[in-house]
Amino acid sequence: MSAWNLANPNLRQLVPYEPGKPIDDVARELGLNPRDIIKLASNENPLGPSPKALQAMVDVAAKTHIYPDGGSFHLREAIATHFHIPNKTSSWAMARMKSSSCSTTPSPDPALAPSWPAVTPLLFIS
Repeated sequence: MSAWNLANPNLRQLVPYEPGKPIDDVARELGLNPRDIIKLASNENPLGPSPKALQAMVDVAAKTHIYPDGGSFHLREAIATHFHIPNKTSSWAMARMKSSSCSTTPSPDPALAPSWPAVTPLLFIS
């Protein structure tokens, strides 16, 4: 059986995203210089990445050989601080966000239920 057949039927009905034309294609088709074209679609930025973003990538690149914190400690702390909520609440929210990704792939067939850890957050709201 194909993994496609196991996917949630609602997902199988989604229409794939059609990307816009690359600047090089537009320039070639219209006989323009690619440097004279500014594309304001497809989440592109004519100014390039922020220097802060570039520095953050450099800083993190040196740590890519180490597994990240699976418990998302720093992210949970930041969420709790930002929203003025207890870290325990942000822990639940993170677990819920992670488990919601599980609901996108399994079929509604109960025989294909996610594993135990994936359904744990659901027990809190049952």
